[in-house]
Amino acid sequence: MQQTKFSPKERLNETYPIALTVLTPVHIGTASEKMWLKNIDYFYEDGKIYVVNQDRLAKAILGEGRREEMGRFTTYTNYLSNGELKKCGEFVRRHVDIKKLAYLVYNYQAESINEIRPLIRSGSDGQTFIPGSSIKGAIRSIIFNYLHKGLQITSYDKRTIEQLLGRFDRSIMRYIRPYDVAINKIEIVDVELFNLYRAGSDWESDYKENFLISAESFQPEATASFTLSIANGLKTAIEQYDKKVLPTYIDKVIIQQNPIQLLFNLINEYTYRHLQKEIAFFRAYPQAEDTDLIIEGLEVLQKQTQNNGDSCILRLAYGSGFHGITGDWRFQNHLDTIHYPDKENRTWSMATRSRQPARYKSRRIADNGTIFMPMGFVKLTLPEGADRIKFRQTPNVFRTKANDILPQKTRAESSKKTENKPPQSDKKKEKEIPDSKSEQLIAYENVKMGTTVFEAKIVKIGKPFCKVKLLIANYPFDEEALEVDMSGTKKAKLVEGQIVKVMVNSQTKDGQIKRVKYQS
Repeated sequence: MQQTKFSPKERLNETYPIALTVLTPVHIGTASEKMWLKNIDYFYEDGKIYVVNQDRLAKAILGEGRREEMGRFTTYTNYLSNGELKKCGEFVRRHVDIKKLAYLVYNYQAESINEIRPLIRSGSDGQTFIPGSSIKGAIRSIIFNYLHKGLQITSYDKRTIEQLLGRFDRSIMRYIRPYDVAINKIEIVDVELFNLYRAGSDWESDYKENFLISAESFQPEATASFTLSIANGLKTAIEQYDKKVLPTYIDKVIIQQNPIQLLFNLINEYTYRHLQKEIAFFRAYPQAEDTDLIIEGLEVLQKQTQNNGDSCILRLAYGSGFHGITGDWRFQNHLDTIHYPDKENRTWSMATRSRQPARYKSRRIADNGTIFMPMGFVKLTLPEGADRIKFRQTPNVFRTKANDILPQKTRAESSKKTENKPPQSDKKKEKEIPDSKSEQLIAYENVKMGTTVFEAKIVKIGKPFCKVKLLIANYPFDEEALEVDMSGTKKAKLVEGQIVKVMVNSQTKDGQIKRVKYQS
């Protein structure tokens, strides 16, 4: 048999330095037993979280091992073994300077959390990073979706993945290799569960009670670079030797000239449609507070996937949900399973205490005080010197309207509800007018984003945002800048001229307030 000879000048891989920008909080966790526990792994003091090393903490309590210190150490270990975490925390604070011992410090305004999900770290130096395998897994799902739909396959079984992507040892994904991405900008975010609940014969959205996860996450706007290689040269060389060795559909994914263009196009096309389905889901169930902010944020992300010659938008990691993890190929929309559960996948139901067909009715929403969005979106950008991406002409991918992917039943019911809703009488409005309050100004220097509650006057009632005038003294911007949007008013009964309590949730780098959130 003839042996393949590779020329030293022949490039087997196209290698690209890619810039990654975090768009919404990204969390890639580690084993559940490595959760940080309050009063053991971290301590909360004065609006900050102090994470400590257990070995150093034990040595600090033990001191030089004198009798008194040995007794102190025994007391500490007894608290630990008995699970008396509150006493453990009080004991440590009396005997150890936590601030000096901490190796990580985070700003955080809520003391109620009992555990934090930490990010994955490298074993050698503790560096936080997005594993290349996480990026590769997200791309794999997208390529599977692309081939499954493009080849118009209507069935699925255990062999389908192998048929489309190739056998494990000869998979298309062996020709695509993203490397790890080290990122240093991290924060603690709260993760709420947006969920659907029965409302008569239909469903409505709200946030699950007593469900609040705090997770160490990569900050939005954090940037880093990594390398992504595509083995188009290797594919061509193997093809000349024996084409049968290659995966069947590799030509539809990896092209010879500038293969990154096709890959980025596939990612953008997939993400556009995924976001279209998610937007339709939130529009169909807008009852939960600040759903309007979620929809607005998703629409901003979706625009970045259209005719974008520089970058692509990718979703990965924790919070991607069933549709994101599986490649979003099984369902035309994200609404049908609410009324017609997925019989092919059963999940545990607390109501029936048994496994029931899945509805996929929850979404994890990250809240860091500034952004309130679904998790896991990043932007991958080509370097300046690289050829810009040529937009791929794919039929219907960017022509779908939001309502086109709503089930017919949901569209009809939604329209009927709107038509039959009686107009609110002036008499009812008069009853809702609250007692007037005197205006109280707060000094601008005392206003802290996400923490300070102050007053504003409603200028205009609107949807999704009301317009308010901030009651702030010494504002370093012009008078017009005091009028901003106010979110969080869906369930509130408000009128123009009313004075309300607000908190800043969006601010420019130079300190100008762009949006506030209604408090009461």
